[in-house]
Amino acid sequence: MELPTEERLAPGDLIATLVSRTPAPGPNPTDWPGLTFYRFVEPTLPQWDDVGGLSLCVVAQGRKCVTVDGVRHRYDQFHYLVLKRGLRFQAEILQASVEKPYLSFVLQVDPAMVRRICA
Repeated sequence: MELPTEERLAPGDLIATLVSRTPAPGPNPTDWPGLTFYRFVEPTLPQWDDVGGLSLCVVAQGRKCVTVDGVRHRYDQFHYLVLKRGLRFQAEILQASVEKPYLSFVLQVDPAMVRRICA
């Protein structure tokens, strides 16, 4: 059974959504608790940050590097990152431009919900 056109995803839909919902560079909050969209138009220097909760980090366009305990994790549209609560990390945007901005989202996931789903 084929899905209606409005329910099918086409290449670029995530990018188009992120472009439309990230009016400002940096983090852009959403109406969904725990979901933040990001847009950067140039690479950034490494900056320290903390993980508030279990987080799924997905890049739609561009490239980012996160360093945790001296280990560098590079990710892009073909690789995602999951960070556990309580980590201190250093993050830098590696690839971004005005013409092709870095676009991503981070979804904080409730560990209790994950346990319920996996049980």
